[in-house]
Amino acid sequence: MENLFWTILESDLCVEIPTFIKNGFDYSNFGNALVFKEISDQHIDDLEKFIRYDIAKLVEIKNPEEFYGRIFAKDHEKFIFLPGERVLIKELVAHVKSIVDQNGKNTGLSHFKSSKEIKTESISSGARSGIGDNVEQMTYSYFLNQLLSNARQNSDRKPGGFRYDPDTRKFAMYLRMIMGSLAYQTLQANLEGAIPSLPSINRYIQSSHYHITEGVLRTEELRNYLNERSLPNVVCLSEDATRVVGRVQYDSRTNQVIGFTLPIHGESGLPIPFKFPARTATEILNHFKTGSVSTNLIVVMAQPVEKKASPFYLLLFGSDSKYSAIDVKHRWIYIKNELAKVGISVLTISSDSEPRYNAVMRDLSQLGVASSIKWFSCGKNILNPFYVQDIIHLITKLRNLILRTKWLNKKLPFGKFKIDMLHVYVLLYMYSKGEHQLTESVLNPADRQNFSSAERMCNERVTALLDFGVENSEATSLYLKMMRDIMSAYMDPNLTPLQRIRRLWYAVFVFRIWRRYIENHKEFTLKDNFLSLNCYACIELNAHSLVLLMVHLKETNQPQLFLPNLFESQQCESTFRQFRSLSSTYSTVVNCTLKEAAARISKIQLQNDIMHGTSEHFVFPRLKKKSEFVEYNHFDLPSKDEIYSEIENCQKDAIKTAKEFGLIGKRSAKTFECKINPHETKHTQAKRSDPILNVRKNIAELDLNNIKLKDYTGKLKDTNFDLTSPYVEILSDDGEQTIVKKTSLCWLLREDCHKLSSDRLLRVRHPTKKLRTQPNKNFKSKISKRPRKPTKKKMK
Repeated sequence: MENLFWTILESDLCVEIPTFIKNGFDYSNFGNALVFKEISDQHIDDLEKFIRYDIAKLVEIKNPEEFYGRIFAKDHEKFIFLPGERVLIKELVAHVKSIVDQNGKNTGLSHFKSSKEIKTESISSGARSGIGDNVEQMTYSYFLNQLLSNARQNSDRKPGGFRYDPDTRKFAMYLRMIMGSLAYQTLQANLEGAIPSLPSINRYIQSSHYHITEGVLRTEELRNYLNERSLPNVVCLSEDATRVVGRVQYDSRTNQVIGFTLPIHGESGLPIPFKFPARTATEILNHFKTGSVSTNLIVVMAQPVEKKASPFYLLLFGSDSKYSAIDVKHRWIYIKNELAKVGISVLTISSDSEPRYNAVMRDLSQLGVASSIKWFSCGKNILNPFYVQDIIHLITKLRNLILRTKWLNKKLPFGKFKIDMLHVYVLLYMYSKGEHQLTESVLNPADRQNFSSAERMCNERVTALLDFGVENSEATSLYLKMMRDIMSAYMDPNLTPLQRIRRLWYAVFVFRIWRRYIENHKEFTLKDNFLSLNCYACIELNAHSLVLLMVHLKETNQPQLFLPNLFESQQCESTFRQFRSLSSTYSTVVNCTLKEAAARISKIQLQNDIMHGTSEHFVFPRLKKKSEFVEYNHFDLPSKDEIYSEIENCQKDAIKTAKEFGLIGKRSAKTFECKINPHETKHTQAKRSDPILNVRKNIAELDLNNIKLKDYTGKLKDTNFDLTSPYVEILSDDGEQTIVKKTSLCWLLREDCHKLSSDRLLRVRHPTKKLRTQPNKNFKSKISKRPRKPTKKKMK
């Protein structure tokens, strides 16, 4: 141990080595402070090289075997550390520190300290001697220096005159939003003069102008957002919806009633903002008579085509889900044209596989239109954006399909074999959990959006075990492999462009051949024995879009824009998760109303701007985690001929696989084209539910003359307030005036509130009663047949 320690001491692992130690100092007495770095594997490799080649030059040793023990072998140029010695070296600093920490027991080692401890001690000594005495030593933490500087500047001022630098104010705003009022107030009370007070922070947030108004398209704000951060004027759009609490509320900032569904403009497809003003009591009453309450929040995000750039909230509005696909088509075209007016181009548009979004994508991309190449069936206009379905939603759809083979007895014939979830369950009980990483809860079909479950199911371990140990599971293994290929084509950062093409198009051709096999057998139907049309169209759409994207970026010489991880709608999903978790301490509220959701998203946008604007001085774990994600390796994009040649090879391999599985005969056709019919989006009249949710059934009979709300007439009788005031005036038939709050009037007019479960799984659970997870239908009858205990009368 001693020889090994001094060998490290002579190397570059020691940051500070007193010269007299190297010059023959008696090292039996430790009387000097040594400062060590954290030792890593790379440092140990450098130490091995040092011992092999350099240590003999520094120290003149006649018999190195006797002096250094095992450090020098007969052939010291082949020296390596044993595994146990490597662990000992890595833990050396922590071991020495633990010895020093024992009070009074090791006085000889009392001067050993780490570099972090020495810096902290210098700051502490500076703080004890006076805040302004040793400011030059306070370089350990920017935030700590700012706190001390603010405290020193505000020490001679009155509390109402405290001033703070902009960085501290922004960071304090961030802390207030993530901590909540109580936690921040407690922190500020113990750091008075160092950070702003809670009322000051609330005023800063209100005056930050980060207010997102429902139904307003923020094109100018997006242009400023890109220019301020020197981001390219190319974005990827994504649109998605989530459930919100159906409640109508009054918004004093806009003097509007928030919670009703805004009407959709026929030509632009955008909602018409400011359609529910709250100027008078009669006007508010009419809104409740005719309005439809929003139960969904639709968000349109703009993701800059840059690796570490945060998305921008372009548009949000409430909806009752009574909109048509033609509204979505007009909205996407209108947004694309409006962004082009401010110099921003749209590269892709993504969404989940919702039927209306899927229909519009099929229409705009002209999926199913034949071309000169038989296997390519997409007549997309190159001037339009590229359309990509979210890969995570697509993989969960494929997972749910194979799960239904067990829980709903859905048959998936695949030539000589069949795709069956029972093969995976056999694997579950044949091998240990450590070998396949599967559990029964992972295979639960009730959770229909469990992407981690899909990842585990199509893992290489599972498919290898199926091929090795489960009989007749060839088709099931192939299905899971195709799931993995479809997922990795967009999500694996280490694949080359041609590898992405190969994996995705091989799966496409296998699905095409399988689809023709189902069509050629009368005992099977596409509805019962194949993928749904929605799921199959998503696979075809993503495959064609991947080819078109590569060709377009290659021809325009923009390979840096090929970032497949951004061609998805997970920006919207991340937003939904973030604003549901935006609750303060001691709060478990995850659901919110439309008004609250807009306010939370405004705060999220402010948080993102603070993080990116002050990241040079402050550390944000969320931003740091995002910056450390696995980056996509940049490869040169292939030419069109190389892409087409690779796809034709995929077709040959798929035909070979199909023959092995019995999907086609030996003399089958050599080409398999897409059989999806072109879709044309048509206008359909949306049917609205009646009665309207959250509106009083007897609202027509409501008498405003006899309401029992708190009357503010005495306080505001002599006050002149206009129509934008948060108060409203009600006149009775006899001319008597009553002044009430608009918020109270909205509360009176709504009858109930559509609540949501805080458990997200309950909102995505399959509603069918055929699942094995539900109680047996004969459960009650079995209970009734059990012998009952004799009553007291019978016992007598």
